[in-house]
Amino acid sequence: RQIRTPESGTMPPAGRISGGSRERLRRQLGHFFVASCLAFACLCGGLQADIKLRIGHNNDTMRDFIAKIFEKYDKSIPPSMYTGKTTIVRVSLMVHAMSSINVIDMDYSVNMFLRQYWNDTRLAYAHRGYNESLTLNSKKSELWVPDLYFINEKRGNFHEITTPNLLLRVKPSGEVTFSQKLTVKLSCNMDLKKFPMDKQKCHLKMESYGYTTHQLLFEWVAKIDERVEFSDDLELPEFVTPPNISTETCVVKYLT
Repeated sequence: RQIRTPESGTMPPAGRISGGSRERLRRQLGHFFVASCLAFACLCGGLQADIKLRIGHNNDTMRDFIAKIFEKYDKSIPPSMYTGKTTIVRVSLMVHAMSSINVIDMDYSVNMFLRQYWNDTRLAYAHRGYNESLTLNSKKSELWVPDLYFINEKRGNFHEITTPNLLLRVKPSGEVTFSQKLTVKLSCNMDLKKFPMDKQKCHLKMESYGYTTHQLLFEWVAKIDERVEFSDDLELPEFVTPPNISTETCVVKYLT
């Protein structure tokens, strides 16, 4: 049976759309939906960016706000030279693992978070009208940080997978929290006279490399149980996990 195509200028029967008309309609509807979705996405994205990034009394973007904080900042000058008072740096440790306890080389390895806290009034921004903490990990190279080092360290490394494992956070008052993940190999003078029933006491010693006690002073955090914490799943092969740990603060004089 043959089907005749309607002559030019005539309409197809009701309820039937020709192949060419159907294709044109499909393209028009497709363009309409794509354009509508793109317009909606642009509108939403623009609103979110504008709401989140405008802060402070001057309605600054986050980039401009942080730039103003660092406008006259000099990382070569410690806070003590700016305030005339000794900079107190509080320290705490979170030990994740202890390994490679070597009685021949008399050393051991520690994987830990090293946390330091101090106040740098140059970074205070509460007067600018913003009361949330700022995370400034990318600004680490532009900030003054304490020159803490481990006296009995043999070698060590920072962790950088997948990004440098550090946290640098500043509160509106200028209070700085600086946390780093480290692995260090430390020397430990062991007394093996009673081996294998011996007990060893290993130290982890920290101090400033270049500042005097008038410029910089390290202290443990106030709460004793927060000074050195151990991970719940910490285990030592062939050794008993330390039941407790003692901390102390001392001052050492050097001839330079």
